[in-house]
Amino acid sequence: MKKIIKLTESDLQDIVSRVISEQSQNTTYGKCTNSNTINVPRISVNIEDSQSGEPRKVDFDFTTYFGATKSSETYKSTLLQLKKQILAKLKNKKAIGNYYLELMDVKTVVGSASNYLNGPLKPTNAQDGTKMTTQLDDEQYKGLPGKGDRKWDDNKGYADSRWKNLLNYIKNSGKNIGFGVSESLSNPENISSIITDTGGCTDEKRDISKFNNPGQYVRVIGTIKLLTKKSSETDTKKTKGLKECAQGLTIVVGYFSTPTEVNGSGIPKNSEHHECDYATFTVSCNDIPVGISNMNNGKYSFKPNGRKKYHIGLNQDNVERVGPKSRGRTVYSIITVGNEELEKIISNSKNGNVKMSIKGTPNSALRPKGKTPGGTVHGDAPMVWAYVKNNITGEKRTVYGPKEPFSGKGDVSPDTKLPIGDFNPCIEVKVTT
Repeated sequence: MKKIIKLTESDLQDIVSRVISEQSQNTTYGKCTNSNTINVPRISVNIEDSQSGEPRKVDFDFTTYFGATKSSETYKSTLLQLKKQILAKLKNKKAIGNYYLELMDVKTVVGSASNYLNGPLKPTNAQDGTKMTTQLDDEQYKGLPGKGDRKWDDNKGYADSRWKNLLNYIKNSGKNIGFGVSESLSNPENISSIITDTGGCTDEKRDISKFNNPGQYVRVIGTIKLLTKKSSETDTKKTKGLKECAQGLTIVVGYFSTPTEVNGSGIPKNSEHHECDYATFTVSCNDIPVGISNMNNGKYSFKPNGRKKYHIGLNQDNVERVGPKSRGRTVYSIITVGNEELEKIISNSKNGNVKMSIKGTPNSALRPKGKTPGGTVHGDAPMVWAYVKNNITGEKRTVYGPKEPFSGKGDVSPDTKLPIGDFNPCIEVKVTT
């Protein structure tokens, strides 16, 4: 006896819809014919300041995406973009400097692979990142290789290795782009690896209309310590080299009415005549004071019991002053730079340079002049010679001068910083007196 089943129009539409859906799934899942570009990294950073207001660390969250090859290039590109964002934030905070970035803490790592390796594989997580359980019973996942299959295990291994490979890249190549790893860095607090459902395709060939999110990525959340570049290992070596070059640094600053021999070297005559008692200057290197050059050679210089402001700087442990024999005659100071000052000078060095400057010494005598409050100081250029002396052999290497660093400026305010030349203590210059 035949059974007659009557179907309504609605039943027919439902059946047709199911058939079309199943056919669509059966024909598109694992069919990888698209051409997609790899997503650009997603990066966010937040800079934290110390109690003194100095930037000290950066909290970051970045996700970088991979193509089928060239993962090391991806690491480099992402780290450079991370650094660019950090430097931009520092610039906005007016914290300009040459910074070195040291990875100090990692809280979360998620390594992911797409569900493809020489064919579709069972995913572990859906597009939104949630773990898949009962969904794996759906038709498109049946028969796909899963855990225990060599291809699946290899693919999961790629996801497992995302963090390790990134860390190794920073350790081995990070110095070249300004990144390092702190010795105190420990294993991430929360680390996981997944296989993301990308339709059984690589990210480049997946159907983004159905699988918008890529599967090849690593997400890292952590903290970077901000160090000034001089604190990095590379600059520590440079600093050490500069300090070795600068050991025995000596600076001669003075006025020479006639050519004079100083410590075995000929010093030429100054171009301008000088005869006053308003020329007491503090000499600095990279803004670190190293000594006072009292170049006073006026009438008060010959009054030992005169006012103290004319005789400031005559009794310094690291400065030998050669006083004038008469008014308007040669007067100069030989400043030996101590190790403590040398450390600070080299730390403040940029590109190995030492920048010398002079500025009126506080409480020294000022020339009453016009409307300038308190008076002025002698502004004509001194003669400057800088050399490095080997304390064992006594050999000298001239690193600057001897010469006048600028044209006469006339009298200037005692607060005016006058540049008197710069040099690299490792580079010897030819003396042309």
